[in-house]
Amino acid sequence: MKFRVGIAAAIGFLVPVFLGFVAVLLFSPRASNFWIATVLRIPYLLCPVLLLTDSSSTWWYLSPLTNAALYGVVAYLGLRVRKAYAN
Repeated sequence: MKFRVGIAAAIGFLVPVFLGFVAVLLFSPRASNFWIATVLRIPYLLCPVLLLTDSSSTWWYLSPLTNAALYGVVAYLGLRVRKAYAN
């Protein structure tokens, strides 16, 4: 159970890092409106902590940690529910 929670937390940490990397790579004045809208909206879907914060640079550093905690807690609760209903 600890392994799965750890994997979920690691994925939660890497999601905002990867999305930030993709946003930097796709930043171009010639990018279409579809790509700009998609790249700017996906982080808010996959990292809901960003909805609760302002745009300060502090949260760009804290969002991977808080997102990892969120993913880890959700995985832990999901595994607890699964274990409770398995018995």
